[in-house]
Amino acid sequence: MKNCFNNHINIKSFSVLKEEYPNYFMDIVHLSLFFKKQTRNLKRHALKTLMLILCFCAMHLSSYAQKEAIQDIWKSANASYQTEAYHSAIIDYEKIISIDNKDATVFFNLGNAYFKNNNKGEAVLNYLRALQLRPGFSPAKENIKYIQSLNNNKIPLENSLFLIRWYNNFISVMSPNTLALVFILLLSITSFLFYKRLDITIKYVQRWLAFSSSMTVFSFLLAFFAFQESRMLKKAVVMHENTFLFDSAKKKQVRWNLPEGVILSVSNQHQSGLIFVTLDNGIKGWIDKYEIERVSFK
Repeated sequence: MKNCFNNHINIKSFSVLKEEYPNYFMDIVHLSLFFKKQTRNLKRHALKTLMLILCFCAMHLSSYAQKEAIQDIWKSANASYQTEAYHSAIIDYEKIISIDNKDATVFFNLGNAYFKNNNKGEAVLNYLRALQLRPGFSPAKENIKYIQSLNNNKIPLENSLFLIRWYNNFISVMSPNTLALVFILLLSITSFLFYKRLDITIKYVQRWLAFSSSMTVFSFLLAFFAFQESRMLKKAVVMHENTFLFDSAKKKQVRWNLPEGVILSVSNQHQSGLIFVTLDNGIKGWIDKYEIERVSFK
């Protein structure tokens, strides 16, 4: 009997095998090609997976190294501040911000270092940036209030509407998150009263519904404007002492010499290198755009 499964198969016997068992032969060929393709796909997927794992590990190691570097600089900055080497502390805090500018505490400490270094403008600027990241940051608010009190005798008072003064004081106390919670609470009460508006057992339900609706709208507006204020997109700080505030863009008359650290709101009106601004106390005028710096850095 012929044995077709001998170890040595020459070209002729291979051809005979194909002719005698054509279907069997083609099945084996297809199966081998299928496994070869699957093996190739598995290798490709394994390589992709390996690359993803390596990328993840590299990112993790980079993040870990960055955190370690920040911690070292942070310790150095705080040590410099404690030894009254404020210039060195400023350099280190700014290094941290150049790596990660999302920490309000770093901006607050940088503001303290600038204030100790007799740079009120930079101090106020960084306190405001700390508040931009953390609107309810009380120490930053207190330090700004203290610096502004030093400038009160250098800025003229201008009569402003009671509502504007009340709004400014209110926003300085209440954070946007608190106002948002008040709005949600009032909205819930209004929704409940609206659902019960036809219930005669609740006395004066219609009046309460009208009152709560108006308060809900009012709280929403306060929360919205407080949020816009917290972003500080239009806020800027006077960076130099005795900065001229002109009455017009033609620089005909100096309205006032502004001290360093004054907070103001900038407009979109630009002319001849000047920008139209409004101080928190209501005073308006034109100022050299290079004498101020915007708070928003996002």
